[in-house]
This record gives sequence, structure tokens and C-alpha cells, in this order.
Amino acid sequence: MTTPTQDNRYFENEYFIAMVNITKGHFTMLEKMATGESRLFLKQAKWGYSLQGNVECMSDDGNHLHECIQVPFEDRLGIGQKLEIRGDAISGDILGTTILRLSFYDDDPSFLVELSIVNETSEEMRAVQLYPIFTSKQDGSGLFFGPDPGRFRILEGGLAGVFDLNVRCVFGSEESDSNGSVLVKDIDSGRCFTCGVIERPSAMVEILANEDDQEGMIDDESNLKSFGDWKIRKNIVPCKVLGPGDACSSNLFCFHLDDEKDEFEKLELYASRIARYMGMIPWPKHRSIPHGWNSWGNPADTDARDENGQNMNVLVHFLTEENVLANFRIAKDQLAKFGLEYFQIDDGYQQATPAGARCFGDWEPRKDRFPRGLKPIFDEIHDAGMKAGIWIRPFELGTNSNLYKKHPEWGLQWEDSFPMKSKNVLPLDISRHDVQRWIRELFSKFKYHYGLEWIKTDFTYNLLGGKGFKDERMTAVEAMQLGFKLIRDAMGPDAFIVGIGGPCIFHLGLVNAERVSLDVQPGWGRDGEVIPIEQGIKVNARVIARRYYLHNRVWFTHCDVLQFRHPLAFNESLVQATVIGLSGGVFKVGEKFTNLMPEQFEVISKLLPIYRPDGRGMRPLDLLSTEYPETWDLLVDDQDNGLGEYHVIGMFNWGENAILGEPVTPEPRRIMVDFTQLGLDLEKDYLVFEFWTESLKGTFQVAYESIIEPRHVELIVIRENLWHPQLLSTNRHVTQGAVDILSTFWDQAHMVLDIISKAVPRHQHRYHIHVPAGYHISNATVNDTQAEHEMIGKEHGVITHVTGDTVELHLQVNFMVK
Repeated sequence: MTTPTQDNRYFENEYFIAMVNITKGHFTMLEKMATGESRLFLKQAKWGYSLQGNVECMSDDGNHLHECIQVPFEDRLGIGQKLEIRGDAISGDILGTTILRLSFYDDDPSFLVELSIVNETSEEMRAVQLYPIFTSKQDGSGLFFGPDPGRFRILEGGLAGVFDLNVRCVFGSEESDSNGSVLVKDIDSGRCFTCGVIERPSAMVEILANEDDQEGMIDDESNLKSFGDWKIRKNIVPCKVLGPGDACSSNLFCFHLDDEKDEFEKLELYASRIARYMGMIPWPKHRSIPHGWNSWGNPADTDARDENGQNMNVLVHFLTEENVLANFRIAKDQLAKFGLEYFQIDDGYQQATPAGARCFGDWEPRKDRFPRGLKPIFDEIHDAGMKAGIWIRPFELGTNSNLYKKHPEWGLQWEDSFPMKSKNVLPLDISRHDVQRWIRELFSKFKYHYGLEWIKTDFTYNLLGGKGFKDERMTAVEAMQLGFKLIRDAMGPDAFIVGIGGPCIFHLGLVNAERVSLDVQPGWGRDGEVIPIEQGIKVNARVIARRYYLHNRVWFTHCDVLQFRHPLAFNESLVQATVIGLSGGVFKVGEKFTNLMPEQFEVISKLLPIYRPDGRGMRPLDLLSTEYPETWDLLVDDQDNGLGEYHVIGMFNWGENAILGEPVTPEPRRIMVDFTQLGLDLEKDYLVFEFWTESLKGTFQVAYESIIEPRHVELIVIRENLWHPQLLSTNRHVTQGAVDILSTFWDQAHMVLDIISKAVPRHQHRYHIHVPAGYHISNATVNDTQAEHEMIGKEHGVITHVTGDTVELHLQVNFMVK
């Protein structure tokens, strides 16, 4: 480090230049370009905090004396140099010591920022907010990334704390309040950067742009224009109590600037960095991703009712041993052979009052509905070779429960401002040691007595509304996170734990799967400005798309339910099935299995088992331009089966939509897949095949486009045309070869297409073959027996075979040249 002036501290590496003014309490950051020049990124950024009692302290207000040192550092992401800017309080008020850390990696264009405050007084402090970065046009500071923020797109990580399940994409001239992370892209230059927390935050962390002023300022030297303001803020509700010697952190944020990477690579790298930094593996590779049944089923006003008013479509909370086992047995018979491996008991098994009100906290089965208890049900699931799970609201206490009568002191009071408080349910005081012991014992019973391997937690966010913890130094967020740790300790690493409802970032490293969206009602859905007007398929899909990069990196996306009942049309259910299949997320069937028709079971079967790619997985190609992304691209590049690298793409017409803010009306639309976006060689030809209709669309070179009706989808596979007979697709799975094809080989000398495939017992398999002009099928065998074959199009042949009990098929398709 050099010291150009008495006030400034200077740092430079291959990627950045940082200048810290220790007298004025701010820093400036320049980004170094490949040309050797540098461009402004942060100008005179300050930092600070606030304490309870409206005490605000910023680095430039003269209340701290700053010094800056440079030290080497190493973490799970790499090695580099760290600037530590220490601020010692010099006023007579009760103020904390601040430590701002700016960490720069030696071999990566990224830097970390973290602010800590330390109570070095003899008095108690109550921290409310921390700002590791604070810029504002009003004081001449700012974040600069291009000439016109109005031409930026900001992908948020969730909205304004409590509206976490609304994930927006806004223009850079609009106000943005994002939970945990953002991606910013300059549409004109194509440059982008990410900024996000890379560890589990202990309170809500937000990245804010244009909060106080939507018009930025122009830097005279660079001619770049700033946001009106740019802040990183940690909000601690109601506060964090710091005793003498205690410290509080803003949590660690990472900025990643790399002109060589596009928005998808940056988002995916951000998620991978969270996993690396925290040492997370969301689920062992050899384990299947859970799926199964949601007996509650998201009941709707449109559901049919019997003469007693009972819902005829879904069980809601009316679970009995008889109807649970009836649904399990049908699901097992119809779907286990395709890969159904898990079955879960949902809400409604727990004890209830004589009037039927469920008693949260009394997690023993109702004797009138489960006279033998739950264990015989779980035993039957296990005896079928499947895994069992259970639903629970683990951090709540019903005031009608026996547990509350025994331990009323375990219930917290509600914060007055909390929007979802209930008169009949209280948050559980997890700061209490006796409550912690109860949680361990409950989940130990789930594991050792019932043999459960899947825990679906629900309504855990209600704990965030609690106040009056016995340990007053524990915040509600910390209590919730402790609760998840207790569940994990009791269940062990082999249990699959699902978080339902966020804010999602509070669950990082604590759950295997996360519901990233609201419940999916049996309908199309309609968004509102902040929360949906109608929950449904379309609303759910947008959130899944905008959080796609977290899937299979920090957790598995829980896509909620697949439904078929009225008012859904079958094409709308296919849209939801395609969303699930391409995303690779956890899903449930939100219907009674006893009600499903054969064609509905067939759709479900094509999603099983859930495909978990080794590569990048699915990307919504129009993520930043289209309000409801229309082209979802799943790259399959991890199968050593002779199919090579190929793309499975969902082309969606969502009806009403918007492209870069311009409205799109709900009508048939021409939707295009640009092969350049896929990274394909435009000198080659590509075959396009549609999965749901089992139709060959033809050969294309630079793009494929199709006119699609509103609320419909085409699920296509794009393969290089090899100009000899080759496998196009199968009817087995939406990935069209990734989970069923073991090998495929063209023997030119003998004119034989050889295919080895996994088989599903007692199932009709169809193998779609491209038969180029000049070839025709002369014979086909499956396991050395004659197989049915036919041409259903000019270059489209089909081999059909109904299996017995075999688990592998060997196809040999003989060809002759015309």
C-alpha cells in the first residue's frame, strides 16, 4: 500500500483501484479495463449504522477517527488482500467502533464488503441498521456503471423484505428494494454485475437503488451517470442487543464485475459462490430429488363439493388412515415404476379439538382418524421400498393445544406491526432451552420411531413476528435459524428438509429445498403490483424463472404443485408440467390420486425421476427482457450415451405479457428460439422435435419459430442433424433421453441404429427416429424380437414396444438406402 496524501490510502491490484479518505470517511473504487484504462464504479461511498433511539452515525459525520491497514486474507473463494478501515468513536455518545472490510481477490474481478460494529463501551447498545455501502446524489456520492441507468435492467432477489416471494425485474431509473442480491445489466453495452450476500444473513439485508432520488448525477470526468442513490442495508427488527465486547456484522457481500461473463454466468457463479463460501452441498448427487403428494391441494372456490360441503377434489385437512393409504397405493401402483420414491403425509393428521380445530404443537395423530397411529402407514410406505415424509408447522404453538396448556410460557407475543399475526396461534420461543429440548425430541421421534427422511416445514416465517424472547439478545431471525439447526441436528444429514415461505435467504444452508413462490392455486393466475391478485401457474413460473440460478446450487427449487382440475384446461396443466420438468425442481401432485385419469398420470410419469444435471441446467433466455420469460433452455451435456450435447426448450405463450416494459396482448404469438443464444454453430443444421405432440418440426439452421396459442407451450428438443438415421426423442421423459437412454450408436457399415434404453415395466415405449431422405427402415427388433415400426411423416419413424417386466431394452433398427 502507498499513501499518496496524508488523508488517502491507496490500493491497486489487477482489477481494481481503491482510494480511502480516512479524514472524510469515504472511499472511491475504480474498475480496471482490459485496455489498461480504469473507469469509475463507486465514488465517495460511505458507511454507517443506526442505534435504537434514532441515533445515526455515518463514516463522514466526524464522530469516528479512522485508520486503514492492508492485510492478506484467504477464504473458501480464494486469496487476496483486505483493507480494514477502523473507526474509533471520538464523541461522548455511546457509539460503536466500526470496521469496514474491503477484500480483493488476486485472480478474480470481485471484491467483498462487510461492516462490523463493536461495542467497546461499558454500556449496552441496540443496533437497528448497518450500511456497509451508502451513496447518494445529495452528497455527491454514487455508484456508476454506464451513461444512462434508464437503460439498465435490475433483477432483484425478492422485494422489500416481507414481499420476498415477488421477484421483480425493473429499469435502473426505477426504485429498487431487493432482498439479498441484484444483477444489473446495461442493455446497450451488454455489461453486467452482481452484488449479493454470500452467507446466511442474520437479519434482512437489502440492496437499494433510487430510494430517495430516482435521478442520478453525471460524473464530469467519466461522463457516466450514477443511480440516484445506492445502498446496502441490514435491518434488524426490532434490534440487536450488544453487550460490552459484542459485535454485529452487516454480513458479507460480494460484487462481481467481469466483462467476459454474461448475466447467466454471473448469476450462476453468484449462487455457486454462496455454496462454496458456506461449504454447502444441497443434496448428495447419488440421492434422488423428492417429489410426491400434497393432500391439502391448494383448495379453491371452484372445487366441487359433496352434499356435506366436503371438497371432492382434494382432502384439504380431512386426512384419515383409509384415504391416505388409498391414495398411496394408487400412486405406488401407477408411478413407482417411473421413479416415484417419496410419499408424504400433509396437514390434517395432528390432534384437534372436539370441534375439529387443528392443534398446532400437538404433533400426535388424531385417534378418531388414525386409530392405529401413523407408524403403520409409514411402515407400509417403507415396505414398498419408498421413503416417507411429514408436514409440520414446527415453530408455532396453538392456544388450543395441550402443549400450550402445559407450557403457556413457551408462547411469544406478536409484534404489533406484523401483518400475519393470529389470535389462535403464537410463535414459539426457541430461545428457551426447554423448547429446544422439545424440538430435538420431536424430530428424533420422527427419525427413529417413524423412519422419516423428508420434513416439510411450513409457516416458519411467523416466528419473525414474535417478541418477548426469554433470551433478549436473540432476534426472531436468529431464533428461526436456530430452530432449523435443531431440526437438522435431530434428523441428520440424510433427511431432506424443505423450507416453505421466506424470506428465502434466511434459509441458506439450512434446507435442501426452498419454496421460492406462493402457493399455486388451480388457475392461471394474475399478478398485482406487489402481491398476486390471483395465485396460479403464471405467477409461479415467473418467480421460478427469476430465481433459476439458485436451483441445484444452494438448494432445490420447490415448484409447489401440479394440478389438473377445473378450471384448468389440459394445455394449462401441460404448461405447469413443462415449468417443473425444465426447472428440475421438487414438485407435488395437488390432487387426490384416486381422482386422476390415465392421461393425467401419463403427464406426471414424464416428470419422474426429476433430472438433476451436472452442467448449468435450465436458463430463461429472455430473463431480463420479458416479464414472463418465454424461452426456457435446458442444456443436456452430461450424458455419455451417444446423444451428444442437446437443448430441451420450453416455448411459452403466457398470454398477457410485456417486453422491456411494452405490453404484449394475449393472442397467438410467433415465438422464436435464436440458435446464436444457444451457442450453436450456425454452419450446421439442427433437427427440432416437439415432445407433447410427438411431432418432427423439421430441419433448421439459424433459428426456430412457431406460432403458439395463449396459455400453451411447445416443448422442443434441438439436436444436430447428423444426416444419417438418429434418435430424435422418446415418449418416456421430458428430457428426451437424459434419464432413459443408456447408449445410441450408428453403425454405418451394417446400416444399423443401435439403442440401449432403460425400460419401465408394463409400459408402451415409443422411440422417434429421424430417417433422412434416401433411407428407409427395413426391420426393427427389441431384445431380439420383432418390433412394430412405422413412418408417420416424411422423415419421421417410430418404433413402438410394450414391455413386460424387463428393465432394459436393446433396439436395433435396420436401414436400407433407397
